[in-house]
Amino acid sequence: MNPLLTVPSPAIKVSPLGRWVRRAARILMFASLGLGIILLLSLPGTGGGELLVEPANLNLGEIAPKQELDIPFRLVNRTGGTVQVLGAHETCGPTGCGTVPGLPVVVPPGEVRTVTLHFKSGSPGEFTKETPLFTDFARDPLPILRVSGVVKTAKDEPSSGADGTAPPNR
Repeated sequence: MNPLLTVPSPAIKVSPLGRWVRRAARILMFASLGLGIILLLSLPGTGGGELLVEPANLNLGEIAPKQELDIPFRLVNRTGGTVQVLGAHETCGPTGCGTVPGLPVVVPPGEVRTVTLHFKSGSPGEFTKETPLFTDFARDPLPILRVSGVVKTAKDEPSSGADGTAPPNR
């Protein structure tokens, strides 16, 4: 019988020193795994916070058709590293279109930057526009600029006061 092909018997005892070495190796393995996770999460854009959009939801109320608005939003970097906002998804529909000029913008950790959503209203009706921002930040969800409101019709304009008199001059 070839001694290299034999399987050791379970009756072979491992010395206390051998057990200690195995335990120490397991402890070191789990400790290094935990340290690796901590280091990974401390890298910029991989954890430890988020990029916040303020205000989270902005209601514009009633606006006129074909009205153009520039709406400021604050980007608050709560991550451990610099986040670059690379671009935005243009959101268009019958009630209007939202774009974000002036990108890319860099937001250092713990700092705030302001971006402007340019909104041009369209046809009458209620709207909610969600404009996602694309970043170099490795976590989801993407930050989103949200605006809502109502594009009013021409007949929504008051032609007379509540008592039937002409509206005051503006």
